[in-house]
Amino acid sequence: MGSSCRISQLCTDPSQLSCKALNLAIIVKTPQGWPPFQDIRSHLTQRFQLQEDFLISAYDGRHLIIRFRNEADYYKVLLKESMFVHGRLFRFSKWSMDFSPNKDSPVVPVWLHMPGLPANFFSEPMLRTIAGSIGPVLHIDQNTSRMIRADAAVVCVQLDVSKKLPDRVWVGVGGGGSWQPIVYPAPPLFCTSCSRLGHSTMNCKQSATGGKKATTVQGPSEDHSRPTANVKATTWRPTRHVNNPVQDPLQKEPIPNSHVHEDTTAIQPVHGPPTTQSNIND
Repeated sequence: MGSSCRISQLCTDPSQLSCKALNLAIIVKTPQGWPPFQDIRSHLTQRFQLQEDFLISAYDGRHLIIRFRNEADYYKVLLKESMFVHGRLFRFSKWSMDFSPNKDSPVVPVWLHMPGLPANFFSEPMLRTIAGSIGPVLHIDQNTSRMIRADAAVVCVQLDVSKKLPDRVWVGVGGGGSWQPIVYPAPPLFCTSCSRLGHSTMNCKQSATGGKKATTVQGPSEDHSRPTANVKATTWRPTRHVNNPVQDPLQKEPIPNSHVHEDTTAIQPVHGPPTTQSNIND
């Protein structure tokens, strides 16, 4: 029916078991560096009212790894996405096995709306089942869980924004069901050209630079070929008229040259009586 589907499968891969200590880990990208760890810990604890302590590790000069012990604390920070800590920009993202400091992970929290969802589906188990078919549910909006606003269910899920986001989900009830539309108010932008978050591939500076180079190379070759064709056309057209002999002998009279006398003798009957020409020769 033109809609994408998802399959969930449990796995006991040893590589996944080795990462158990990082299940509640967050990667922090700090383009401007970071303040002392003690300042980071006190700022995050007060800002998010964290319940338990957490560990901070330096990955490289621009990345930190924060490992939480409490799942609620983990989601509070992860859903913030970005903030300033003592004047330094912090960007939060979920840790994954394919993490690389040279590119951003496209797997990020995304808020989605399900407009017109029946009110009897606003219970938390129902919402987690429906939204869970789109991606792992990270958080349910309080206005949705308390049914303060029932025009649309608002849920935050984890999605790979480098791929096309599902625009609907099938909600089956017994032998029937219906398609539930999915709306993304502010989907994160991801560039597949440079593997960075924050801009689309069409607005990537690397792609735009390559396009400008291609344009400058083609421009001069086209401009150079046009005048060459025009010069050939204008050069040969006048010469065809010049080849036709001019039969009007009057054009030779204004030339004040003594060598003309030999030619003028032959054309004397045309200009006048020979007496005039003989007077000139005398």
